Amino acid sequence: MNSLTETLPKLGILNDSDIEMVSDSFTVKEYDSGELILKPGKTCNELQFIQTGSVYAFASNETQKILWYEFERSFFTDVISFYSRTPSDISIKVAEDKTIISSISYDDLEKLFSEHHSWAIWGVKIHQKEVLRLTQYYENLRTKDASQRYFELVENYPEFLQRIPLGHLASYLGISQVSLSRIRAGKQKKGRF
Repeated sequence: MNSLTETLPKLGILNDSDIEMVSDSFTVKEYDSGELILKPGKTCNELQFIQTGSVYAFASNETQKILWYEFERSFFTDVISFYSRTPSDISIKVAEDKTIISSISYDDLEKLFSEHHSWAIWGVKIHQKEVLRLTQYYENLRTKDASQRYFELVENYPEFLQRIPLGHLASYLGISQVSLSRIRAGKQKKGRF
């Protein structure tokens, strides 16, 4: 297993000793594909970091729409449940075998931020990056069609797209698999694929 000192983003703020100092606050677990990490109705009590592998979230209603995917070197949580301390409305599932995830509880994270200045600054930087990423996602969702969003994914994350089932990709884009196939076929005909 990779250690946190090798995989956790330090953002120019943390050093190896900062991470070693709090490594007992993190739990590390290996998951198999299909394991549920969060079920609807349960409060999300952990901020999680993917060392290797991937996870995805989906709506727990009848649509089961894919909400997001996260891959190695990414944090994830149900933001609403985690910060409001309320039961979740979504499910989070492991997408790949041998996914290794480091987790820290809400209480331990709050203690870490209050007792260690470098970790508090690191937390602010992580949240800034997430707010920027989410803002870009929602702006793209409102200003670009599914075809444009698909081509951006191909351009920016080609290695990840190879790991996502097409049905999940279509759901994430908010279109049918048939529409996704048409988008992909159009790209191949133009010689851009």
